[in-house]
Amino acid sequence: MKKIFILLFFFLFLIGCNAQTTATNVTTLTDTNLNTSIDIPVLDIFENVLVWDEITGCNQYEVYLHDVTSNGGSLLLEDEYILVDTNEYDISLLIPNREWDIMVRAIIGEEHSAFSIGFSVSAFVNSEINYDYELVVGSNHDYIVFPESLPALFYIKYINQELSTASSTWYNVIPASSYFTQYGRLFIDRNYFSDLSEELRLFLYSEDGIITIDLNISSITKPFIVSSNTIVFSSDDVIMVFEFCGGTFDEITGSDISSSDYDLEDNVLIIHQDFISNLFNDNLDRNSVILSYQLRNNSDIILGFIYINRS
Repeated sequence: MKKIFILLFFFLFLIGCNAQTTATNVTTLTDTNLNTSIDIPVLDIFENVLVWDEITGCNQYEVYLHDVTSNGGSLLLEDEYILVDTNEYDISLLIPNREWDIMVRAIIGEEHSAFSIGFSVSAFVNSEINYDYELVVGSNHDYIVFPESLPALFYIKYINQELSTASSTWYNVIPASSYFTQYGRLFIDRNYFSDLSEELRLFLYSEDGIITIDLNISSITKPFIVSSNTIVFSSDDVIMVFEFCGGTFDEITGSDISSSDYDLEDNVLIIHQDFISNLFNDNLDRNSVILSYQLRNNSDIILGFIYINRS
């Protein structure tokens, strides 16, 4: 009889373990089934896998994934709770280009331990996009404008390349109050870099991965166009960025363009999309619009062309 009782107890224990998936599929960090006597997992990472010691009892664990990347919650992903049968979680399964805070708790029957201390994991990948930018000393613009259309940004880090070595890299985070995006471009407060004389490398953490920008400090005096002067028209306003080096934008001519067809905001030229659309619609055989511009700085006069091609 005693043997039968022991076998029956063991059978009920197995049933309790096998029923854990539904009993512990919770959606909150707290519930009434906390058992403080169950050991709390201690997390570590090994070869891109989050691991922890096995906890005595059943070998099922709940992994809590929290996206901590988003600014202001506008891009925040929903929290996830994932049950696993082993003491590990493959972080390559995480949605990329996010920073994650991960916690784990042990499940025994219908009870669980407290959650572990959070473990921060970066799932950002290198976008392989790299830009070079001339940071002109003595510019008359308040902001550095990066000319390419950029994906949504989460935050920006930078390093002083002269202070960084293969074994030691000093990262700094640019505060969100020092930059903004407009027209799909990134504007960074130039004053933020006023005391930095070293060459800088920026890391833009975005939805498309990490974009790298090398800032080269220079004392160029002749105005120049920062954007590529050749673009494919996409039925949007055409955005061109210039560096005036203390000079001025004199004029833009060609294709009967008038002052009502564009705006000049600081060093950003905005050519209205309806002006370009009308030129292409009025002549279906036309494949490009060519405009000329003139920049001036004292005795230096710079002439250039903008080529807008039909898509």
